[in-house]
Order: sequence, then structure tokens, then C-alpha cells
Amino acid sequence: MEVEYENGTVTVRFSAPATLEMDRDTLDFTAYPDCAHIRLEFRGVKLISSMVLGSIMRMMDRYRTQCSVRLLNLEPEMRNLLTRTGLGSWLTMVEHTER
Repeated sequence: MEVEYENGTVTVRFSAPATLEMDRDTLDFTAYPDCAHIRLEFRGVKLISSMVLGSIMRMMDRYRTQCSVRLLNLEPEMRNLLTRTGLGSWLTMVEHTER
């Protein structure tokens, strides 16, 4: 996983096909007080664990009033998981973006 900050936007790129673990503070962006946009890039990710999903939900609760949050480039498996669990209606999923 790679975190990048530029011009008020934090981009987190998940790179493993199965992302199963995540430190509790990985999605803590308090170091970027002027953050206006959070982009979670899932290109190539087919599966995330409930731990990772919980971290994303905590991050959403913390930042969604001050930042726009987008999930980018979801593989069909990920989109299906989010839709089946009902989380797809709560999260903003973007079809495709260039890096």
C-alpha cells in the first residue's frame, strides 16, 4: 500500500490482490489538516478483509464531513462485495481513473 499527498488530495493505493491486514492508523490523515479529498485506489484488488473494511468505515466516519472520499478502480469482485453488503450505497465508487 502506498500513500501520496498532493494539493489537498490524499491518494491511497492498495496493491495486493488480497488486502487482509491494515494498521489501525494507516488511514489516519491528521498530518494533512488541509486535506479536501481522499482517494482509495483499488486497481487489481480482488478481496479485502473485514479488518480493512472496518478501517475504511472508521476513516469515512472521521473525514467525510471535511473531505470528499472516493473509491477508485474497483475490480468486479470488490464492487460486488460492496454492493451485496449494502456498503456500496454508502460509499462513492468511481468506475475508472488514470493514475
